Amino acid sequence: MKLESLEGVRGFAAVYVLLHHLNPLAGTPFEPILKFGQEAVILFFLVSGFVIAYSQIGARAKRSPLGFLEHRAIRIYPIFLISMVLAAFAAAVSGRSECISTKAVIGNLLMLQDIAFLKSGTWVEPFCSNSPLWSLSYEWWFYVAFAVLFASDRLSMKARRIGVAAASLFGTVLFLLHPSQPLLFASYFSLWWAGLELSLEFVHRKKTSFRAQRFPIFLLVACAAIWAIPVVQALVSGGPLSLGREPVLQLRHFLAGIVFMLLAIIGSRIDIVPKKVIRLCSLAAPVSYGLYASHQPVIQLVQQLNLNWYVNLVTTVALAFAVAYILEIVIQPRIARWLSKPKITLNT
Repeated sequence: MKLESLEGVRGFAAVYVLLHHLNPLAGTPFEPILKFGQEAVILFFLVSGFVIAYSQIGARAKRSPLGFLEHRAIRIYPIFLISMVLAAFAAAVSGRSECISTKAVIGNLLMLQDIAFLKSGTWVEPFCSNSPLWSLSYEWWFYVAFAVLFASDRLSMKARRIGVAAASLFGTVLFLLHPSQPLLFASYFSLWWAGLELSLEFVHRKKTSFRAQRFPIFLLVACAAIWAIPVVQALVSGGPLSLGREPVLQLRHFLAGIVFMLLAIIGSRIDIVPKKVIRLCSLAAPVSYGLYASHQPVIQLVQQLNLNWYVNLVTTVALAFAVAYILEIVIQPRIARWLSKPKITLNT
């Protein structure tokens, strides 16, 4: 069963990130409206945690950990790989083919990519400047952590929460002492887990409450407080700070997660957004992943045409949705059916 509000959030976030990178309001008083692309990605993390818990834990026939990861790989990797190819093509057209390297290919295939000029400890950049791909590495390792935590029914929810808290808090502290990509994955797992906690309560009560969500909220607050330490230190010492870079960026992410949690709890009880707006945003939900993963190369390719502002905007949006439709509606289901076919063995 699909939740209309959740579909609306998915569609909105994908379109917002597209417009964030396209930046059609540049040079106008309304330009700040599209400055929150990073926060939109954090919204994706919470939605992902909610959806995975809603579909996996609530399913009558639960998948094994390996079955779950196989299912997620079939969902994530085909569009991810095609988006890498599109990014390589866009880079070649614009004369930036140096981004195509063995290290870049392998690092992205292993889901280890992040944006180095925004965060320290990064191992490899998103392939050929397709910057939205940074979040897919986090997403994949969140799936792995989920599979580990729910691999055994013997683990109580308390034990799982202790594991999440330990990973997130120690990951945050250790990253500040010695930046490394896996530690950032661990730190951010609390953001994804917050969506899972919302889902667990919603499945049973059809609404969410501040009381039941105390653990994820307190954990996000604790992580935000730790990320605030280097920000405060820089402010006191007069060191350089940028709203879009570490450590302010990580603080922004966790503050956004807290705000989204509060809005989700309130929104489960009262209608914050009009139903018509939700339905409109939900129209983009079926192609949201394809749109998110592939729109950056599309923007780069259309820019090579040197069109005027209006034609560039219309062409880019139309082409981005067309590519997303082909990826999500045409290609992805066929690949999923092919990869999911039962293996035929011959008895000898």
